[in-house]
Amino acid sequence: MPDGSTKYELSDVSQGGVMWAGVGVAALIGLCSLGVWILMALSHRTLSHTEPASRIANLHMVAPPPRLQVDEVEDIKQLRAANEEELRTYGWVNREAGIIRIPIERAIELTASRGLPTRKPAEGAGKPEGAP
Repeated sequence: MPDGSTKYELSDVSQGGVMWAGVGVAALIGLCSLGVWILMALSHRTLSHTEPASRIANLHMVAPPPRLQVDEVEDIKQLRAANEEELRTYGWVNREAGIIRIPIERAIELTASRGLPTRKPAEGAGKPEGAP
């Protein structure tokens, strides 16, 4: 019979309840593991019959834009060839404004023969202070 001066718990935890709780948790973990295993097996069977989602796995598939580079080396070779072609040929930059491009070698020859444009000194501009 408990009196008012008792400061501890008078009953113990049920050992059977703790044991059954542990068994329940273990069974739940087992069921979840079994369910995940079944889902993985089903999804693997389903996905193995469909077309792969990766362009690397299937080269016939075209990705939606923006497309990533598949062959960087070939892409840079094509870019450099196009740039070289532009540097070595004549062509229109803006037909309406009458602006053309000329080959780089010809532009160098013209610049060397004509010289670069310069500004004339402003009127009244004297020598800077301290200049001899």
